[in-house]
Amino acid sequence: MHLTILNESDYRARNLKYKEDIAYITKHSKWILKSIGIWPSVLKDVSKFLPKIVFGLCNFVLFFAIIPCILYIVIEENNTMIRFKLFGLLSFSLVALIKYWTLLYRKSRIKNCVEQIWIDWKQVSKLI
Repeated sequence: MHLTILNESDYRARNLKYKEDIAYITKHSKWILKSIGIWPSVLKDVSKFLPKIVFGLCNFVLFFAIIPCILYIVIEENNTMIRFKLFGLLSFSLVALIKYWTLLYRKSRIKNCVEQIWIDWKQVSKLI
């Protein structure tokens, strides 16, 4: 489903406290997505590289669990039952990495959703 984004000239803000409302409803999502480098932000100068640094750090942490586990399973471990148990850790780490990459791939769609939230909260006329 594709939402149409209106120009600022197409609407007027009916909710005068929309900035506080948006900050309130997005604070938890913003905190989580910022910590993994996914939250859309407008940064200048050196700070614009911060999401890339966070992305590299998150990948490093996940690969830090995956690579030694693969090496241990392939080279060291001979017991089949322990290999199966370690395969659980390996599959969990790989799925976490794939989910992280999927979120990163969808970063532009997340940005569009956040923009749509801004537009919607500006249009709220009455809170029940």
